[in-house]
Amino acid sequence: MPPRLPLGSHPLLVCLLLAAPLHGQSPGEKAELQARYDAHQADFDYLLGDWEFVQTRPTPDGPVEFGGFWSAARSADGALITDEFRSVDDSGATSYVGTTVRAYSPSEQRWNLVSVEPGWGVVHTGVARKEGDEIRVEQTFGPTLWRIRYFDIRPDRFSWRADISRDGGKTWIENHRRIEARRIAAPRPPAAMTPRGR
Repeated sequence: MPPRLPLGSHPLLVCLLLAAPLHGQSPGEKAELQARYDAHQADFDYLLGDWEFVQTRPTPDGPVEFGGFWSAARSADGALITDEFRSVDDSGATSYVGTTVRAYSPSEQRWNLVSVEPGWGVVHTGVARKEGDEIRVEQTFGPTLWRIRYFDIRPDRFSWRADISRDGGKTWIENHRRIEARRIAAPRPPAAMTPRGR
């Protein structure tokens, strides 16, 4: 179980979430927000660790498959999950890489996501919610809206599907991308990025 983080104790979390200020709230309101946070902070725990995946995308000549690696880790205080998604070509060289930071906002009752493409500095934002046994994500990549499902989530594998819309959600291209991931390494212990005080 991830560590229980008192809300407001992580500066990056506060900036990322843009949540309602905790100062000035009643003890009951703070307790309710804390309860929401505690109930959902483990929603993405299935993603922690290292994965190998096969991604399928459509082309005019038929579906094309390519592989890659996906790694996710939790910050030492438990507030953030950071993952790196890396596609590779047939020679094993990186063809795409992106990093996403995920944090749960109890005031909005959703996860907020910020993705960055290193080398390009392009930022993409999104939101996610747990619905039953699935995680549902809506995220923008440039002018394109992606509607993503994580499903059939098991300790050693999960499936991922993405529909896309190029007209703001009026029409959708279903199953634009598909991913089948299998675990290749267990989750790492949470780690601090900066030295802790003595």
